[in-house]
Amino acid sequence: MKFFFTLLVFILAGIASVSASTDTIACTMEYAPVCGSVQVQCITAPCYPVRQTFSNSCMANASHATNITTGACDGSVITPPVIVWGDSDIHGCKASAGYSWNFLAKQCIRPWESRVRILTIAPEKQACTGVAPMECLQVRMWWQKIWQNFYNTIIGFDYLSGYSYRLLVLETKVDNPPADGSSHSYSLIRVLSKRSQPTENPLLGRWTLIGYNSTPITSTGYTLTIERDRLSAKFCNNMFGSYTLSGNTISSPGLASTMMYCEGQSMILENNFVLDGAIYSLQALRLMAGSTGPTMHLVITTKKWDIYTYGM
Repeated sequence: MKFFFTLLVFILAGIASVSASTDTIACTMEYAPVCGSVQVQCITAPCYPVRQTFSNSCMANASHATNITTGACDGSVITPPVIVWGDSDIHGCKASAGYSWNFLAKQCIRPWESRVRILTIAPEKQACTGVAPMECLQVRMWWQKIWQNFYNTIIGFDYLSGYSYRLLVLETKVDNPPADGSSHSYSLIRVLSKRSQPTENPLLGRWTLIGYNSTPITSTGYTLTIERDRLSAKFCNNMFGSYTLSGNTISSPGLASTMMYCEGQSMILENNFVLDGAIYSLQALRLMAGSTGPTMHLVITTKKWDIYTYGM
């Protein structure tokens, strides 16, 4: 009887009380070590739970441990696996997938795939050859002095000839681009500036007279050279002077001239070539494959209805 009484006292003395929230859980002093994860308070983030050894599973449960395993802990800190798409910032950018917020582009980007650029666009395109003959935007970065052909397109950008632009664009790397395609794509973020620029004078160049009124001209010696601020015409004599353009009229009154005397066609052409409010028009020609000849006609009609047709 004394033995049983002593045993009962020992068991009762070995009971430990552990408070858990509002309930008290009674656990024995049995030593059967287990390892569990316990959340701790941290000064900096991220704050991961730590592994702690408990004398038995009852003590671990009373301490609200999770991921309980048999045996003592090795003292390591448990780093839970990163859940992709589960770590969005305030902009919705997924850091685990490599995205961060770009305040210029106002969107989430991967820095190694995309970057913001400032492009200056010239007011006129230039002929270029990519996969086929085409017209290219003339573009340069802020550090470049020479215009470069831009063979790509800028998504969202509506180009108008005669205007220079400064654009904020997003340049993005293209994975596995086609052999004849660009390795980058471009999309417009916003137009920083748009300025009207004087368009290039379409009449500039050296023209050869190919017709007078309804008569074809076979001589190649009759020319009209138009520069930015002056022109010169060659018939019998050389005629030269300044000129102005207004709408579809060209005026160059009082052209200076050399004083040689000629007879025949050249003198008739020269005497009737009066550019005082003459009307001009440009006509683009489409040639057959393999054909040679002028691709553009400049037609000048004087006030006396003399018609000069030049080709280039």
